[in-house]
Amino acid sequence: MCLINYCIPQAGSYVLNNVCTNCPAGFYCDDATVGMIACPDGTYQTATGQTTCDDCPGGQECPSASGAASNCNAGYYSPSGVSTCSVSTYPGGENSRVLSAIE
Repeated sequence: MCLINYCIPQAGSYVLNNVCTNCPAGFYCDDATVGMIACPDGTYQTATGQTTCDDCPGGQECPSASGAASNCNAGYYSPSGVSTCSVSTYPGGENSRVLSAIE
């Protein structure tokens, strides 16, 4: 017996309506039986078909789970794994890239 439209999902994909589908940006698929999972706060994924999300880098913000990280404005900082920048409390108002280099 031959099954029509049957797929065996690979890493980074899941089954949707009997079709193997790549996990979209902003999500990860580490278990095809679970389906796609949204990247948690403080992480992002810009590529499709991925099994993990990346931590938002220190000194950058990740306002969207599917968008690229961008540098914090001068006078703001963000540690790794945090999605938004905060006002710097470091004396002299050093920018985030300097702060992340000494943390």
